[in-house]
Amino acid sequence: MENGIILLGCDLFMRALKGVGLFFAIIGVFFALVGTIKYILVLNDIENRIYTTATIVEIDEYLTGDPDNPKGYNVYVEFEVDDDAVRSELNTYSYKYYVGEKVSIYYYENDMNIVYIENSEHLLLIFPLVGISLSILGFILFFNKKVQNWILKLPVSEAI
Repeated sequence: MENGIILLGCDLFMRALKGVGLFFAIIGVFFALVGTIKYILVLNDIENRIYTTATIVEIDEYLTGDPDNPKGYNVYVEFEVDDDAVRSELNTYSYKYYVGEKVSIYYYENDMNIVYIENSEHLLLIFPLVGISLSILGFILFFNKKVQNWILKLPVSEAI
């Protein structure tokens, strides 16, 4: 009788493990696809960018209301367009930034309210990489019997 209960528990655990694997695989594929599409769209927009050098003129600190991350920062830069000074918000913040620093940026002629640090679009590659990693883990958990059997053989606390 005890062996039957153990086998039933193992079967339920294996089904749950396969479910977790399937969940990871689906979420991973979603992250990989959406991240890749977003990255391609950003790269395809490269011909509309105008590159220049800007100077950081202000770093504004504000309270976010989030206890885990209580402070936020707005970074403002100034650059010239047709001999006119333009002041815009930078799309990112780094603790290394300081007022007076020169940074390489790009902006769009039709919207100069927000400017972007040059090459910041490569940060979008994090999403496809995380997605691919989750997918691989999910497919391994779902399909690989050796991994499933190895997980079943892991030592279990006697308190359970």
